[in-house]
Amino acid sequence: MGDNRGYCITSDFAMVVAFNSAGYCGGGYRSCGDDKDLQTGYLTWSVTYPVIHTALSVSVEDDSKMKIIFDIVYCLLKQLSVITGLTYNEINIVLYYIIIPMIYFVMIDRIMKKHVFKIGFSIIVLITLVFVDLNEFSNSLFDASVKFLLLFDVIGWNYVVSSVIVCVVVPVIIFGVLFYFSYWSSVKKYLVKKPVK
Repeated sequence: MGDNRGYCITSDFAMVVAFNSAGYCGGGYRSCGDDKDLQTGYLTWSVTYPVIHTALSVSVEDDSKMKIIFDIVYCLLKQLSVITGLTYNEINIVLYYIIIPMIYFVMIDRIMKKHVFKIGFSIIVLITLVFVDLNEFSNSLFDASVKFLLLFDVIGWNYVVSSVIVCVVVPVIIFGVLFYFSYWSSVKKYLVKKPVK
């Protein structure tokens, strides 16, 4: 899940966001100079993407529901990056390409009553982490993910909309379906048997 809270346009696409220790995610349009114009006390995160910057058409004044969801998820991911010590790109990749797929595979294996997918996926992840630099790998994969989300501009989805649908709505739907078939019967039995106080 990327960010478009504040950015300036150079020959590439420069994106700058701010985050303070109180948990407030800030940001806004800024000049293409140094970081001195950001408020004191803010931790700044800057990254440059050679992508088609004109496709990011949603402004910081956009108060749509999609933008609100986008901002909430962004702030949560930024919090996680601070807590874990990982970069924002790394926490994105770990969450969306490792943790969430692993949750899916655990539920799929439960439905199939096997351990094939979670074991196979775990092996792939371990081998990958051994042979690649997490930071470089995360930056490359994050850039590729941003470019993928920008492709939805052809059907009228700007970056915020495509991010929310692909990174929030679709994963939640998949989780709901898999949870229903893998755990809901057990949960329902527990709720039925639980004594009423």
